[in-house]
Amino acid sequence: MAVCAFILPGISGAFVLVLLGKYSVILDAVNGGEVGTLALFGLGAAVGLISFAQVLSWLFRKHHDLILALLCGFMAGSLRKIWPWQGGNGAFIVPSLPNFGGNGLEIPSLLAILLAVLGFASVFLLERRVSKNPIS
Repeated sequence: MAVCAFILPGISGAFVLVLLGKYSVILDAVNGGEVGTLALFGLGAAVGLISFAQVLSWLFRKHHDLILALLCGFMAGSLRKIWPWQGGNGAFIVPSLPNFGGNGLEIPSLLAILLAVLGFASVFLLERRVSKNPIS
């Protein structure tokens, strides 16, 4: 089941192993060089990945918008944990970046937000262009 996190955004495979209570088992097998346990885990991972990819493909064909919304929710929900600038109490902070070029010009870290918006806009515009002129 943990290998499904490989193809789902916003979900950690290690976290799924922790939830299943198998993280320490796999970690001990890696540290101890237990080839049998690792081979069995690898076989299960391969079968699980192939099977889940088929299920996810079917879900996308049947319920594209709903599944896309769910995956976007996973990504949005994971931002709280992966946001790099958090205060001691878990509050979001947006620090200033250090001086650029040594001339005393402060560049605010809103640059990171601006780049994220630029990336979103680029993907959005490319998607619109491709939907108007699909590649055959």
